[in-house]
Amino acid sequence: MVQTTEPIGPDITPKGHAPLGVDNRLGRHFLFNWPTWLARGYGLYSKYLVGFRFEGYPFDLKGPCIFITWHSEEMSLLPRFGFSKGNIIVSNSKDGDILSQAVHHWGYPVIRGSSSKGAVKAILSLKRTLASGENIIMAVDGPRGPRHLAKAGAYWLAAKTGRPICPLGGAVSRALVFSKSWSKSRLPLPFSRLAASFGDLIWLDRKDLALDPEKQCEFLTKAMNQSMEAAEILLKTWPKNCSNSGQG
Repeated sequence: MVQTTEPIGPDITPKGHAPLGVDNRLGRHFLFNWPTWLARGYGLYSKYLVGFRFEGYPFDLKGPCIFITWHSEEMSLLPRFGFSKGNIIVSNSKDGDILSQAVHHWGYPVIRGSSSKGAVKAILSLKRTLASGENIIMAVDGPRGPRHLAKAGAYWLAAKTGRPICPLGGAVSRALVFSKSWSKSRLPLPFSRLAASFGDLIWLDRKDLALDPEKQCEFLTKAMNQSMEAAEILLKTWPKNCSNSGQG
C-alpha cells in the first residue's frame, strides 16, 4: 500500500489555529520560559555592550564564602559572577519565581526563602550550603528595604558557621534607574562602564553574636559602603586603554 502525507478530505482546521494533531510546543516553550530567554539576552548584552573591570576577588579563598551586596546592584553585577557558583537566596514570591529562572541561567544555584517568608527553611538551607563547601550571595538590604541598610542575617550566619563575609560594591557610569522600586535598581546603559570591588574578608565567630543586633546591622552597612566607595574610585580611575571587559 502506498502511504501519503497528503490530507484526506477537506481541511477543517479552524482559522488562526495550528493544524489538527500538531502541538505548538515551540510557542508554549517560549511562553513558559521567557525569563530564561530574557536572562540569556541580558547576559549577552552585559558582556558585549557594557565595559567591565573588577578588583579584589578572593581567588585564593580556602573554603566557602558569604558574598554580600545591595539589591540595587543585582542587575548590574549578577550576570558577571556566575563563575563564583554562589548560591543565591531568592524570595518565595511570583517575582522570585522569575528571578530564580534568570539567575539559574547565569550559573547560580538558587535557595528560596526570605526574612519575611520561609525564613527558617532558608537559613537552614544556607547553613547546609556553606557546610557542603559552596559559596552564598546575599543582598543584605532586603527583602523590602530600607534601601542600603543591612539586615543582620549575614552577620549571624558568618558567626554561626565561621565562614567569612566578603562585601561586593558596584559603580556604573550611566544607568537606567528603576526609581519606582524601593531598591532603585540600576540597569547599565549600552557602552557604559561597570566597576566592581570586593572588600576584605570579614571573619566572625560565635562570641561576636554578643554584639547588639542593631550594631551588627551597622557593621555590615559600613562594610558595604566601603566597597561601594572603592567601586566608585575604580570607576573614576578607569584606564584609557581599558575599553573591554576584564580585571584590573
